[in-house]
Amino acid sequence: MRTVFLRRVLYPLQETLQGRNFLRLLEEWSELQFRPPAELRDRQEEKLRQLFRHARRHVPFYAEKCRALGLGPEDIRRLEDLPKLPALSREQIRENFPGRMTADNIPRRRRILDRTSGSTGEPLIFFRDKAARDRTLASFLLFNAWAGIRPGDRTVHIGAPQPFHLNSRLLAALRGHRDLGVFNLDERNTETLLARLERIRPDLVEGYASAIFVVAQAARERGVRLRPRAVVTTSDTLPALEPVEDAFGCRVFNRYGNREICGALAQSCERGRGFHVNTELCILEVVDRRGLPVPAGRNGRLLLTDLSNLVMPLLRYDTGDAATAGGDCSCGRGFPLVSAIEGRSSEFLISPRGLRVSPVALGHFLFVTRPYADRILTFQAEQREADRVTFRFVSPGRASESLKRDLLRDLRGFLGRDVAVLVEFVEDIPAGPGGKRPVINSFLARPLS
Repeated sequence: MRTVFLRRVLYPLQETLQGRNFLRLLEEWSELQFRPPAELRDRQEEKLRQLFRHARRHVPFYAEKCRALGLGPEDIRRLEDLPKLPALSREQIRENFPGRMTADNIPRRRRILDRTSGSTGEPLIFFRDKAARDRTLASFLLFNAWAGIRPGDRTVHIGAPQPFHLNSRLLAALRGHRDLGVFNLDERNTETLLARLERIRPDLVEGYASAIFVVAQAARERGVRLRPRAVVTTSDTLPALEPVEDAFGCRVFNRYGNREICGALAQSCERGRGFHVNTELCILEVVDRRGLPVPAGRNGRLLLTDLSNLVMPLLRYDTGDAATAGGDCSCGRGFPLVSAIEGRSSEFLISPRGLRVSPVALGHFLFVTRPYADRILTFQAEQREADRVTFRFVSPGRASESLKRDLLRDLRGFLGRDVAVLVEFVEDIPAGPGGKRPVINSFLARPLS
């Protein structure tokens, strides 16, 4: 009943009264996603040309950059032209915000001041474009549809608590959405969260991958059966897929978003092969240290160009994340594919001999290759020296010496003899800034290749 009310009454009324167009965009993109890749690329490149000309003319930072590089208004026309522009760093944004990063021809009323969570150590302050909010919402709704979720289905978000705004809460309640914000997933809070999920019985569980993993492990350990239609993980890296799908009894979809770049940008589909990138919102590049595209199957830095923000254009923004270029999928969508998005460079273990271990590889080893899914609730690895890694584990009950011996043996074999492994058992792994719990915390200054 609520889904019909939302689709036929509330959302159309919201569009009419507020001058919004997210339903039209959702309908357009639902058909557009199955167009040939070449057609989608043509649309993407037309948006790029308009964005570059706008930034070059109206944003002081880009105007000066283009003069220094000798770039004219028609020099960035195709995706292959993007390496002519250097990558944009967070430090450059901080140094030039707001005056030199903001377009001088866009009304101030379109500026929405926002900031990142600070999970990288320092929040980044920036402007969103109010005119892009419908594109952001339409992308969320499109990706939810891939998971079989319609507007009005019961959804919950597990992650950092959101600020209280009465209008937002009322609209969320009408939409059937609940925010189950938690910073500290200790045993008591986890029990409370499981009880609320059992009571709400959501169709979709969406939220931070690390928090959902903790909830899934706790549900398995307590025999709690949660049966949503889908789970969508966001924000950080899911250590292992299988325990979560087993606990929730449904498919898990991985979604990649970036707060600085217009929200939900890429997601796995029902075939589960990599991430399809919404080319109506952004350009996603996987590049090497020189800023040049890497071949399919190779790992590199992830750069994003926001095609929707004219207030504060971000071209080739270096997200700090790593990704693997290319990929194939038989779902029929024309959106390009990225094989894997593996998190920030600080989320990799790097051994003295150059072995790089991602959170996904580490989680798969512990919970799929080795039989620890029922013996560990969650864990975190910390690396401050190249030849030493400390692992902190939360176990369902009192940790035994045999469990510690098994973990030491397996982890030493996994990482190699050149890395000293320390194992500690703790009551809880606290969340960092923004409520995220990275599987790996590396303090080594090692750039991604």
